Amino acid sequence: MSYREISSRQTEFGWVIGPLLCVVGTVLFIGIFYFGWFAEYYQRVLPTPLSPVALNLFWGGWLLACLFSLWWNIRLKRVAVDGESIYVSDFLQQMKRPLDDVLGVTENRWLKIHPVTIEFAGETPWGHYVRFMPKVRFLVPSFVSHPIVGELRDMVSWAKLNERVSAKLQQDAAPSLEPEREP
Repeated sequence: MSYREISSRQTEFGWVIGPLLCVVGTVLFIGIFYFGWFAEYYQRVLPTPLSPVALNLFWGGWLLACLFSLWWNIRLKRVAVDGESIYVSDFLQQMKRPLDDVLGVTENRWLKIHPVTIEFAGETPWGHYVRFMPKVRFLVPSFVSHPIVGELRDMVSWAKLNERVSAKLQQDAAPSLEPEREP
């Protein structure tokens, strides 16, 4: 059975563009502050050079922004589902789990990208929780829940119900498989 990807393609861009912007920005700022690149533009914006304290504050803020960007983007995974399993990938390794192994599906509606968190019953290579960014919906208010959350919850419910029904049928069929003993 083929699977359907439910995470956004922007996840891959975040994995590449976030670190790339940090590296390019760091090189650019080093060139501007220490080697005098674009001096005519820099002097228009800031007529007096930055003091060492202001420069240290800038580099501290830049470092925090880069670390936050890396932390946020690396936590996002690529997620796909089929009727029975969920596939999770971080672009280096992939995991396949049955849908009935999912304990819960939540989302953060207060952020525009609506990050969705999936909680697993067992340990995954990334811990008990996996986050992904669902496909972006334009022209939809951010407080409206993303439809993939309800769909995932329904898929998990159906998988767990199917497991319980199968277990019940096997339990009911087990006594009839044993030979009857005559008293």
